[in-house]
Amino acid sequence: MFLRARATGDRIARSSRKRDHSRKSRDPRSHVYVRFGCKSHEVSIAVKDEGRGFDLNKMPDPTAPENIGSVRGRGIYLMKALMDEVRFEEGGVVVHMRKSTGHATAKDAQNNPPE
Repeated sequence: MFLRARATGDRIARSSRKRDHSRKSRDPRSHVYVRFGCKSHEVSIAVKDEGRGFDLNKMPDPTAPENIGSVRGRGIYLMKALMDEVRFEEGGVVVHMRKSTGHATAKDAQNNPPE
């Protein structure tokens, strides 16, 4: 559960910081919306903010040698590393994350044993 919380927490924190950068000052009337879904085999999370968004293709690779010392740009990397699926919509304003709990995988393994 910590991994899911870490990926989600990073996205929410990034949303809050992004609002600061895009508007130059924090607007107390702006919001970050979070939706959680829990099923027996997965957890899904959607986060939406009121910022301008970003171009995913212009995000630097945080593992590139020239970016190793940077303290910025780790959020998307962490979300993708910790979640099974990360999908951005509306120009980066909305992110959907999904993490399997492993129950479906265990059930499939019981029903389809290796040969």
